[in-house]
Amino acid sequence: MTKKTWLIKRNAEINSNQYKTKKKGIQWYTQTVAINDFKSSRKPAGSNSKKGDIVYIYQTEVGIWGRGKVVSGCEDVKNFHQFYNIRDVIEFSKTKAKYKNDSFWGNVILGKLFDKEDNKFTLSIFEVKLEIEILDQHISVHEKRIPSGQVSWSELVNGIEEIKTKKNELSGIIPPSLRHKIQTKFNLQLNQELVLDIDHHVPKSIGGPGNIEENLVPLNPSINRYKGAKIPEGLFEVANEYPEIILKDEFKLLQKKERDKLRIEEDYPFLEFKTAQDEAMRIVEIVNSFEFDEAKKFYKKVRAKIYKNMI
Repeated sequence: MTKKTWLIKRNAEINSNQYKTKKKGIQWYTQTVAINDFKSSRKPAGSNSKKGDIVYIYQTEVGIWGRGKVVSGCEDVKNFHQFYNIRDVIEFSKTKAKYKNDSFWGNVILGKLFDKEDNKFTLSIFEVKLEIEILDQHISVHEKRIPSGQVSWSELVNGIEEIKTKKNELSGIIPPSLRHKIQTKFNLQLNQELVLDIDHHVPKSIGGPGNIEENLVPLNPSINRYKGAKIPEGLFEVANEYPEIILKDEFKLLQKKERDKLRIEEDYPFLEFKTAQDEAMRIVEIVNSFEFDEAKKFYKKVRAKIYKNMI
């Protein structure tokens, strides 16, 4: 029988492993689905995975860090569980669940069951036993190519190649090798051991690229949190250099007097996200359609409006 290939997608923060060392060997993974139907038999994503199938482990914002195989899957009925009240779910998570992670189970209970009445819903749980190997180098992926969007377990019909980031392609994911390069270079310049956050200068939330140096800035974590998804004013300043492509009549924020109305603080070169979002997204969409080298040049100019000596 032909083996299937699966992508397991995990949110680092929900699973409390953002900064933890990845582990190889035998591990249990869990999928859940909650339905407003006491008699539902719907199964969680991934519940068709069988012993011998190939799996890749993808962590959001990082890339694919592990590859492995299914040791015990849907062929074993003991890997399936159903619950109809929150009390039993809590008891299961504390005593019998193979995957021990309070953050994960707390998210299931608060995110999926907080508004459910006992005996008026079905929570289906699938536990799968995997043998994982850690990849020597992470695989950078293009999130828009991940099958089924946000589904955390999906089949890769054409294998891992279908979701890899291609050469000379703009994507929101920062390749781990580039992240390491930037952090190492700036840590050496500071002559001290210091872990720096990597900020998408033009935010990922409006389509800004993450896989090119020209849009990345190493920041102190507290400064990065304050900056958040605020939009650099330089995006609009540089856009003015492309009058034949980015038309002034269609973007009022190309005018400084209009940007001044949205400034969070005097002389602070970032604009409030919500109020500048629409025009910024439209400009970024245009820039991302440029030839790759031209797009990189644009983002480098935007970053240089604030960080003149970057890389």
